[in-house]
Amino acid sequence: MTYRPNEKVSRRKRSYKSDVKFSPPDRYGQLHPIETTEVVQKKIKDIDVQLAQIPDDEKCCYLQAVDRCPGLVSQREKLMFLRSEVFNVELAARRLVDYWERRVELFGPQKAFQPLTLNQALRDDTAALENGTVGIFPHKVDDAGRQVIVYDPSKLDATAHSRESCTRALWYFIHAALEDEDTQKHGVIVIVTPKDVKFSQFDAQQEIMIVRTLKRLVPMRVSAVHICRPAYFFSVIWPYIKIFFGQKLRRRVVIHYGSDFHITQQLKKYGMHRCNLPSDVGGFIMFDQIGW
Repeated sequence: MTYRPNEKVSRRKRSYKSDVKFSPPDRYGQLHPIETTEVVQKKIKDIDVQLAQIPDDEKCCYLQAVDRCPGLVSQREKLMFLRSEVFNVELAARRLVDYWERRVELFGPQKAFQPLTLNQALRDDTAALENGTVGIFPHKVDDAGRQVIVYDPSKLDATAHSRESCTRALWYFIHAALEDEDTQKHGVIVIVTPKDVKFSQFDAQQEIMIVRTLKRLVPMRVSAVHICRPAYFFSVIWPYIKIFFGQKLRRRVVIHYGSDFHITQQLKKYGMHRCNLPSDVGGFIMFDQIGW
Protein backbone atom coordinates (compact mmCIF):
# COMPACT_ATOMS: atom_id res chain seq x y z
CA MET A 1 0.00 0.00 0.00
CA THR A 2 1.23 3.48 -0.85
CA TYR A 3 0.93 6.20 1.77
CA ARG A 4 -1.17 9.24 0.92
CA PRO A 5 -1.62 12.25 3.19
CA ASN A 6 -5.01 12.61 4.83
CA GLU A 7 -7.46 15.47 4.40
CA LYS A 8 -5.68 17.58 7.04
CA VAL A 9 -2.60 17.54 4.85
CA SER A 10 -4.57 19.05 1.97
CA ARG A 11 -5.38 22.04 4.13
CA ARG A 12 -1.78 22.38 5.27
CA LYS A 13 -0.55 22.25 1.66
CA ARG A 14 -2.06 25.65 1.09
CA SER A 15 -0.07 27.18 3.94
CA TYR A 16 3.19 25.22 4.00
CA LYS A 17 5.03 28.03 2.24
CA SER A 18 4.32 30.44 5.08
CA ASP A 19 7.44 29.44 7.00
CA VAL A 20 9.73 29.27 3.95
CA LYS A 21 10.89 32.20 1.84
CA PHE A 22 11.43 31.74 -1.90
CA SER A 23 13.47 33.45 -4.58
CA PRO A 24 11.54 34.82 -7.59
CA PRO A 25 10.41 32.19 -10.15
CA ASP A 26 13.10 31.21 -12.64
CA ARG A 27 12.70 30.96 -16.43
CA TYR A 28 10.85 27.67 -16.01
CA GLY A 29 8.52 29.08 -13.38
CA GLN A 30 10.09 27.12 -10.54
CA LEU A 31 10.33 28.57 -7.05
CA HIS A 32 13.50 27.93 -5.06
CA PRO A 33 13.45 28.01 -1.26
CA ILE A 34 15.92 30.27 0.47
CA GLU A 35 17.65 27.82 2.77
CA THR A 36 18.82 28.80 6.21
CA THR A 37 20.17 26.58 8.96
CA GLU A 38 17.02 27.16 10.97
CA VAL A 39 14.68 26.24 8.13
CA VAL A 40 16.62 23.09 7.23
CA GLN A 41 16.80 21.87 10.83
CA LYS A 42 13.11 22.52 11.42
CA LYS A 43 12.03 20.77 8.21
CA ILE A 44 14.15 17.70 8.94
CA LYS A 45 12.51 17.45 12.37
CA ASP A 46 9.09 17.93 10.75
CA ILE A 47 9.65 15.17 8.18
CA ASP A 48 10.70 12.80 10.97
CA VAL A 49 7.42 13.58 12.75
CA GLN A 50 5.47 13.07 9.54
CA LEU A 51 7.19 9.75 8.83
CA ALA A 52 6.44 8.57 12.39
CA GLN A 53 2.73 9.20 11.79
CA ILE A 54 2.61 6.87 8.80
CA PRO A 55 1.43 3.38 9.82
CA ASP A 56 4.22 0.80 9.77
CA ASP A 57 2.39 -1.43 7.30
CA GLU A 58 2.40 1.46 4.80
CA LYS A 59 6.15 2.08 5.03
CA CYS A 60 7.58 -1.43 5.25
CA CYS A 61 10.36 -0.89 2.71
CA TYR A 62 11.37 2.41 4.29
CA LEU A 63 11.60 0.72 7.71
CA GLN A 64 13.76 -2.03 6.21
CA ALA A 65 16.08 0.67 4.84
CA VAL A 66 16.30 2.29 8.29
CA ASP A 67 17.31 -1.06 9.73
CA ARG A 68 19.57 -2.41 6.95
CA CYS A 69 21.19 0.71 5.47
CA PRO A 70 20.72 3.67 7.83
CA GLY A 71 23.30 5.67 5.90
CA LEU A 72 20.92 5.75 2.92
CA VAL A 73 18.11 7.32 4.97
CA SER A 74 20.20 9.86 6.86
CA GLN A 75 19.44 13.54 7.32
CA ARG A 76 21.31 14.23 4.05
CA GLU A 77 18.94 11.97 2.12
CA LYS A 78 15.88 13.41 3.85
CA LEU A 79 17.05 16.89 2.87
CA MET A 80 17.17 15.79 -0.78
CA PHE A 81 13.53 14.71 -0.59
CA LEU A 82 12.58 17.97 1.10
CA ARG A 83 14.32 19.93 -1.64
CA SER A 84 12.57 17.92 -4.34
CA GLU A 85 9.22 18.99 -2.85
CA VAL A 86 10.34 22.57 -2.07
CA PHE A 87 10.17 21.82 1.66
CA ASN A 88 6.58 20.59 1.67
CA VAL A 89 7.01 18.09 4.49
CA GLU A 90 3.93 15.98 3.74
CA LEU A 91 4.79 15.53 0.07
CA ALA A 92 8.45 14.85 0.89
CA ALA A 93 7.47 12.10 3.33
CA ARG A 94 5.14 10.56 0.74
CA ARG A 95 7.85 10.64 -1.90
CA LEU A 96 10.38 9.08 0.46
CA VAL A 97 8.08 6.19 1.33
CA ASP A 98 7.10 5.64 -2.32
CA TYR A 99 10.77 5.82 -3.34
CA TRP A 100 11.76 2.91 -1.11
CA GLU A 101 8.77 0.87 -2.17
CA ARG A 102 9.75 1.28 -5.82
CA ARG A 103 13.47 0.83 -5.13
CA VAL A 104 12.84 -2.61 -3.59
CA GLU A 105 10.52 -3.51 -6.47
CA LEU A 106 13.07 -2.43 -9.10
CA PHE A 107 16.34 -3.64 -7.56
CA GLY A 108 15.11 -6.60 -5.53
CA PRO A 109 15.21 -7.26 -1.77
CA GLN A 110 19.01 -7.56 -1.62
CA LYS A 111 20.42 -4.95 -4.00
CA ALA A 112 17.84 -2.32 -3.03
CA PHE A 113 19.63 -1.77 0.25
CA GLN A 114 23.07 -1.49 -1.30
CA PRO A 115 24.56 1.79 -2.53
CA LEU A 116 23.67 2.59 -6.15
CA THR A 117 27.22 2.10 -7.39
CA LEU A 118 28.65 0.22 -10.35
CA ASN A 119 30.18 -2.52 -8.22
CA GLN A 120 27.20 -3.04 -5.94
CA ALA A 121 23.52 -2.47 -6.80
CA LEU A 122 24.30 -1.86 -10.51
CA ARG A 123 26.85 -4.64 -10.97
CA ASP A 124 24.58 -6.63 -13.31
CA ASP A 125 23.44 -3.67 -15.41
CA THR A 126 26.59 -2.98 -17.42
CA ALA A 127 24.89 -3.30 -20.83
CA ALA A 128 22.21 -0.74 -19.99
CA LEU A 129 24.73 1.62 -18.42
CA GLU A 130 27.10 1.57 -21.39
CA ASN A 131 24.84 1.54 -24.43
CA GLY A 132 24.13 5.28 -24.27
CA THR A 133 20.34 5.19 -23.99
CA VAL A 134 20.53 7.30 -20.85
CA GLY A 135 23.39 9.20 -19.29
CA ILE A 136 24.46 12.30 -17.46
CA PHE A 137 26.22 15.02 -19.41
CA PRO A 138 29.60 15.78 -17.77
CA HIS A 139 29.10 19.56 -18.08
CA LYS A 140 26.64 21.87 -16.40
CA VAL A 141 24.84 23.30 -19.38
CA ASP A 142 22.59 26.22 -18.52
CA ASP A 143 23.45 29.53 -16.90
CA ALA A 144 21.84 28.41 -13.63
CA GLY A 145 24.34 25.57 -13.33
CA ARG A 146 21.87 22.74 -13.84
CA GLN A 147 23.04 19.28 -14.82
CA VAL A 148 21.64 17.52 -17.87
CA ILE A 149 20.37 13.98 -18.22
CA VAL A 150 20.43 12.82 -21.84
CA TYR A 151 17.94 10.24 -23.11
CA ASP A 152 18.32 8.75 -26.59
CA PRO A 153 15.54 6.22 -27.29
CA SER A 154 17.15 5.26 -30.60
CA LYS A 155 19.68 3.24 -28.58
CA LEU A 156 17.08 1.12 -26.81
CA ASP A 157 17.84 -2.54 -27.43
CA ALA A 158 15.40 -5.00 -25.92
CA THR A 159 17.71 -7.88 -26.86
CA ALA A 160 20.60 -6.49 -24.79
CA HIS A 161 18.89 -5.48 -21.57
CA SER A 162 15.50 -5.42 -19.91
CA ARG A 163 13.23 -2.46 -19.27
CA GLU A 164 14.04 -2.77 -15.58
CA SER A 165 17.78 -2.66 -16.28
CA CYS A 166 17.39 0.50 -18.35
CA THR A 167 15.35 2.07 -15.56
CA ARG A 168 17.98 1.08 -12.98
CA ALA A 169 20.58 2.78 -15.15
CA LEU A 170 18.45 5.93 -15.10
CA TRP A 171 18.29 5.75 -11.30
CA TYR A 172 22.07 5.46 -11.20
CA PHE A 173 22.65 8.56 -13.33
CA ILE A 174 20.06 10.55 -11.41
CA HIS A 175 21.75 9.71 -8.12
CA ALA A 176 25.12 10.59 -9.63
CA ALA A 177 23.70 14.00 -10.57
CA LEU A 178 22.28 14.41 -7.06
CA GLU A 179 25.78 14.25 -5.60
CA ASP A 180 25.89 17.91 -6.62
CA GLU A 181 24.08 20.10 -4.08
CA ASP A 182 23.16 22.75 -6.66
CA THR A 183 21.36 20.04 -8.64
CA GLN A 184 19.37 19.09 -5.56
CA LYS A 185 18.33 22.70 -5.13
CA HIS A 186 17.72 23.80 -8.72
CA GLY A 187 16.83 20.56 -10.51
CA VAL A 188 17.98 18.98 -13.74
CA ILE A 189 17.26 19.41 -17.41
CA VAL A 190 16.35 16.33 -19.47
CA ILE A 191 17.35 16.47 -23.14
CA VAL A 192 15.69 13.85 -25.33
CA THR A 193 17.25 13.14 -28.74
CA PRO A 194 14.83 10.84 -30.60
CA LYS A 195 15.56 11.84 -34.19
CA ASP A 196 17.04 8.45 -35.15
CA VAL A 197 14.58 6.25 -33.30
CA LYS A 198 12.60 3.71 -35.30
CA PHE A 199 8.95 3.00 -34.69
CA SER A 200 9.85 -0.61 -33.91
CA GLN A 201 11.93 0.65 -30.97
CA PHE A 202 9.04 2.51 -29.38
CA ASP A 203 8.28 0.81 -26.07
CA ALA A 204 5.37 2.39 -24.24
CA GLN A 205 6.05 0.48 -21.03
CA GLN A 206 9.66 1.64 -20.98
CA GLU A 207 8.63 5.25 -21.53
CA ILE A 208 6.10 5.04 -18.73
CA MET A 209 8.70 3.60 -16.35
CA ILE A 210 11.05 6.46 -17.16
CA VAL A 211 8.38 9.15 -16.78
CA ARG A 212 7.21 7.62 -13.51
CA THR A 213 10.75 7.76 -12.17
CA LEU A 214 11.19 11.39 -13.15
CA LYS A 215 7.78 12.54 -11.99
CA ARG A 216 7.23 11.19 -8.52
CA LEU A 217 9.87 8.81 -7.19
CA VAL A 218 13.46 9.98 -7.10
CA PRO A 219 14.30 13.08 -4.99
CA MET A 220 14.94 15.32 -7.97
CA ARG A 221 13.20 18.32 -9.49
CA VAL A 222 12.82 18.26 -13.26
CA SER A 223 13.17 21.84 -14.45
CA ALA A 224 12.44 21.05 -18.09
CA VAL A 225 12.30 18.28 -20.69
CA HIS A 226 13.64 19.44 -24.06
CA ILE A 227 12.67 17.06 -26.88
CA CYS A 228 14.95 17.86 -29.80
CA ARG A 229 13.98 16.96 -33.36
CA PRO A 230 11.47 14.18 -32.65
CA ALA A 231 10.97 11.32 -35.09
CA TYR A 232 8.30 11.42 -37.81
CA PHE A 233 5.84 9.33 -35.77
CA PHE A 234 6.12 11.51 -32.66
CA SER A 235 2.77 13.16 -33.31
CA VAL A 236 1.17 9.72 -33.13
CA ILE A 237 2.63 8.61 -29.79
CA TRP A 238 2.90 11.92 -27.96
CA PRO A 239 -0.84 12.23 -27.12
CA TYR A 240 -0.56 8.85 -25.39
CA ILE A 241 2.76 9.40 -23.62
CA LYS A 242 2.00 12.89 -22.33
CA ILE A 243 -0.90 11.55 -20.26
CA PHE A 244 1.64 9.93 -17.95
CA PHE A 245 3.62 13.15 -17.56
CA GLY A 246 0.86 14.73 -15.54
CA GLN A 247 -0.16 18.36 -15.80
CA LYS A 248 2.80 19.81 -13.88
CA LEU A 249 5.57 18.01 -15.75
CA ARG A 250 3.75 18.37 -19.08
CA ARG A 251 4.01 22.16 -18.73
CA ARG A 252 7.79 21.79 -18.58
CA VAL A 253 8.09 19.93 -21.89
CA VAL A 254 9.53 21.97 -24.77
CA ILE A 255 9.62 20.45 -28.28
CA HIS A 256 12.21 21.72 -30.76
CA TYR A 257 12.17 21.22 -34.53
CA GLY A 258 14.50 22.30 -37.31
CA SER A 259 18.19 22.21 -38.14
CA ASP A 260 20.99 21.83 -35.59
CA PHE A 261 21.62 25.56 -35.74
CA HIS A 262 17.94 26.38 -35.27
CA ILE A 263 17.67 24.06 -32.27
CA THR A 264 20.77 25.50 -30.61
CA GLN A 265 19.35 28.98 -31.10
CA GLN A 266 16.14 27.88 -29.39
CA LEU A 267 18.05 26.29 -26.52
CA LYS A 268 20.06 29.48 -26.12
CA LYS A 269 16.84 31.21 -25.08
CA TYR A 270 16.81 28.85 -22.10
CA GLY A 271 20.34 29.73 -21.06
CA MET A 272 22.03 26.82 -22.86
CA HIS A 273 24.86 27.78 -25.17
CA ARG A 274 26.09 25.77 -28.14
CA CYS A 275 29.63 25.42 -26.81
CA ASN A 276 28.25 23.49 -23.81
CA LEU A 277 25.70 21.32 -25.61
CA PRO A 278 26.08 17.72 -26.82
CA SER A 279 26.68 17.19 -30.53
CA ASP A 280 23.41 15.25 -30.87
CA VAL A 281 21.52 18.56 -30.61
CA GLY A 282 23.98 20.64 -32.63
CA GLY A 283 26.43 21.42 -29.84
CA PHE A 284 30.20 21.15 -29.82
CA ILE A 285 30.63 18.49 -27.11
CA MET A 286 30.94 14.83 -28.10
CA PHE A 287 28.95 12.82 -25.56
CA ASP A 288 30.90 9.66 -24.73
CA GLN A 289 29.11 7.94 -21.87
CA ILE A 290 31.51 5.00 -21.68
CA GLY A 291 34.56 7.23 -21.73
CA TRP A 292 33.08 9.52 -19.12
